[in-house]
Amino acid sequence: MKLLKRAAFKGLGPRKRFSLMLLLIYVIFLPVISEISYVILRDNAISDAYKTGKLYLSTLEAVRHYVGTELRPVLYKELPERFIVEGMSRSYIARKIAKKVLDELPGYRYKNASLNPRNPQSAADDFERDIIKRFKESKLKEWRGVRSEDGRQYYVIALPGKPVKESCLYCHGDPKAAPKEIVKRYGTRAGFYMKVGDTLDALFVYTPISVPLRRASETVLLFIGMYTVFFTIIFFVFDKGFL
Repeated sequence: MKLLKRAAFKGLGPRKRFSLMLLLIYVIFLPVISEISYVILRDNAISDAYKTGKLYLSTLEAVRHYVGTELRPVLYKELPERFIVEGMSRSYIARKIAKKVLDELPGYRYKNASLNPRNPQSAADDFERDIIKRFKESKLKEWRGVRSEDGRQYYVIALPGKPVKESCLYCHGDPKAAPKEIVKRYGTRAGFYMKVGDTLDALFVYTPISVPLRRASETVLLFIGMYTVFFTIIFFVFDKGFL
């Protein structure tokens, strides 16, 4: 069989043999080049999503740090035995700032997901609970990956929350000893009875990547079209003997 194929190939004229080789090159390299092109474009889209999401997350974490280390102590000093949520709650302030920033970044989401949230908006879903569990069971400092949700794809960056400290129990320990402002606003059913050392939350940023990934696919399809047209022209020219 191989001998017959070789004889048939040798029986072709030089022009036909070249055309056949050109066709084989097209068939062999098209899927390889297409896959490599898509991987490069996809990785570039994910890299951009990571940089933007990381900057956003780092900014909000800086806000939380400022509230906890500078603003809150000053307000405690000026207003002892009180807790002004709008000026002393790290989660509340970060959430409000995130909402304002998202006006300029449609589709992005920030969430301080918790296993024992005071605000229902912060309740961790199954996906987020799994990530928080990973943080609790390992020394993982950051998680990142792609999540599909409601037909859309998001690039997710997550950072572990800080372990509960003794000072946190003032608002998250026994509700009977908690600031009255907290109890009045949120009640006594959630966000309490935490223990020192617990890791119960994580910070999440969701960056939409459905559009960049679709554009990557469209770019690859355009390349395939151009690649096909180029080889078709070359094949036609040589096969018809124009060159």
